[in-house]
Amino acid sequence: MVLLCYLSGSLPMRLRQLSVFSVLCAIALWAQNPASLKDNKCTLKGTVVKEPSSEPIKKATIELITENQQEGGNYTAVSDQDGHFQIEGIEPGRYRLFAERTGYIGVEKKQHRSSGVVLSFESGQQLKDLLIRMLPAAVITGRVVDQDGDPLPNVEVTVSRTNYSSGRQHWEALGSERSNDVGEFRIGSLLPGRYFVSASPPPDFQTLASASKEDAQAHGAPEMAYVTTYYPATHDRSQASEIEIRAGEESPVNFTLVPSATFRIRGTVSNLPASAETVVTLYSREFSLVSSTAEVSKNGTFELRAVAPGSYTVVATALIGENAQSARQSIELAASNVEGLRLIPVPGALVKGRLRAEGAGQVDLSQFFLLLHCADGDYSCMNAIPLGAGDPAQPARVKKDGSFEWKGVPPGRYDIQFAAEAGAVADYFLKSLVIGERNIPDATLTVSSTSLSLDLIVSANGGSIEGTAVDEKNRAVANASVVAIPESRYRNRPDRYHQAVTDQHGHFSLHGLNPAIYTIIAWDELDGDRYLDPQFLKNYESNATTTHMEEGSHINLVLQVNSLPDDSP
Repeated sequence: MVLLCYLSGSLPMRLRQLSVFSVLCAIALWAQNPASLKDNKCTLKGTVVKEPSSEPIKKATIELITENQQEGGNYTAVSDQDGHFQIEGIEPGRYRLFAERTGYIGVEKKQHRSSGVVLSFESGQQLKDLLIRMLPAAVITGRVVDQDGDPLPNVEVTVSRTNYSSGRQHWEALGSERSNDVGEFRIGSLLPGRYFVSASPPPDFQTLASASKEDAQAHGAPEMAYVTTYYPATHDRSQASEIEIRAGEESPVNFTLVPSATFRIRGTVSNLPASAETVVTLYSREFSLVSSTAEVSKNGTFELRAVAPGSYTVVATALIGENAQSARQSIELAASNVEGLRLIPVPGALVKGRLRAEGAGQVDLSQFFLLLHCADGDYSCMNAIPLGAGDPAQPARVKKDGSFEWKGVPPGRYDIQFAAEAGAVADYFLKSLVIGERNIPDATLTVSSTSLSLDLIVSANGGSIEGTAVDEKNRAVANASVVAIPESRYRNRPDRYHQAVTDQHGHFSLHGLNPAIYTIIAWDELDGDRYLDPQFLKNYESNATTTHMEEGSHINLVLQVNSLPDDSP
């Protein structure tokens, strides 16, 4: 029987062409050695421990997610009472592993938040003794009351830290919770560190001081209302103080909100039919959060009241049947009311086009996505998206014939960003944008009320960088972060940065790089996207590699990792 099977040829290569007799041979052969068909499957064993004591953590959920959904699968396991877990039957490939447990956060050696452990499996490999570290989460609790000590419900308390994106520093919210009916709040799942905390009452949550609103307006006095308060007790964000929270501890943070002088914004929305349903919304430019809303009267007037000093974008959104129009205006509110603001909504533009792929033969274009990103960090442009007019804030999926469109795009400047399904087309990059006769290599377009037709070309010949990250003793470093940082003119474009994490062998791979000059830096650990901050980068550029990527370039590097200080946030 075995001889006949041998004569039938190579079983794996001809499986679909086997005769009935050959199939019977295969069954007989499998019966003699049932493990032969499983030799290529892999196994992972590891332990989940609590930092810094190394105590085992039970009931942690382990998720092993493939980086290429077209080739591998996803696997899960749960740690036992000794913290051990095991996953069998893993297809060879490259994966990212995550651990989750209520009340804990996955971390690296220096207790920075983990973005997952990258693992590479070769056929039949058994990976043992993997150590997953988790840190007890920190918690912020407290209470919000008014000047008389009475509870204030429905106040949104937010925990934030400073971050950097699109060439600008901004506050990044890491968690928030609204106070309950007795003014209490609790925000958990926080990594130990230093944070800002703020308390923001709802837009319509106002109070009166000694005079009524009418009396205040009659005498020209500012209106008194509750506004966002930053810990410990300031309305000026620049005067806010950070608090430090520790692993596994509850840190108390209490707020007493006191009425503050506020202002009003009055204006008109013009050139609309009486049937239009129009709303005016006020957004904080620093956070892109709603600060206040007001309906527009039939004669086109509106009023936004109890607005704290600050930088804002005023957005008018008008629905006219199934169509929509919008307008936006930036204002600075410092020491007086704003009167006579005029907003003239215009229809959102239809931006459509066709995408063509070059350099790889036939490709399924429906794997691709396109995104509109507000250029120069002006996130307020997306605040003018009219309701019911499509959603240009969401990715446009390319159809099989290459067509795509966004409806109701507000006037403004946008970068077009290119993405694809995970692992499907890693080497592709957005090569060019053509509008009419104009070729726009940087894929930045200006939208007015006129519809646009775009031709986009993506290329399969994106540059790639592979290599190994090593320490000062030339030893491979697992789970290091490697970032390709673009030349200065593209550093306000987050899509031009490329990041990878090394596997257990210290190997990394970057794909789909645009032709440009890149600075390649490796860190043993990296908290979030701090590499977007130019001040942070200055500390590490002396230990970096600079390379000029051409279309289709393939470069191999050995990078020495930089080490973040232990007390880094």
